[in-house]
Amino acid sequence: MEICLRIVTGPKPLLTTPLLAQQVVCTDRLRYDPLLFRKPYTAHQHMKTIDLLSCPETTLTAELKRMKSKELERHTRKLLLKLGLNDYDAVMATVIKAIAKLDASQENRFSALQAVIRSFLVSEKQKVEQQPVVERLAIIMMLLVAKKFHKIHAVSN
Repeated sequence: MEICLRIVTGPKPLLTTPLLAQQVVCTDRLRYDPLLFRKPYTAHQHMKTIDLLSCPETTLTAELKRMKSKELERHTRKLLLKLGLNDYDAVMATVIKAIAKLDASQENRFSALQAVIRSFLVSEKQKVEQQPVVERLAIIMMLLVAKKFHKIHAVSN
């Protein structure tokens, strides 16, 4: 059985959404689906920072490639705040210098970058607890620096 939610403000409905009968909540005048406004993440939406931490690596890789620099910066800032680091500029300056020193043929580039990020963390307990966040943050920061580098060189050529 399918019920249709219609919000009408004139001759045409503004919104027509099909709903399943089990999902419909009935109020005095309006029937609506409480889950309708809280949909799970799909590829057409912007990914939330919490989704970056919980999604599988295959999804993460595809989404990070799709993101623009501005969105990567926003996620980086939020993850740094989650780690208790408020100074985005200082951390990014250190990370950029560290990336410049890394050799492209090195196999442990990400672990070296993770060590740089962990050096900003205060306690050993915090370093252990936040390891998954540091791992994802290192990937995002590496990609952000690469995108900015390519953008600068594309403009100069």
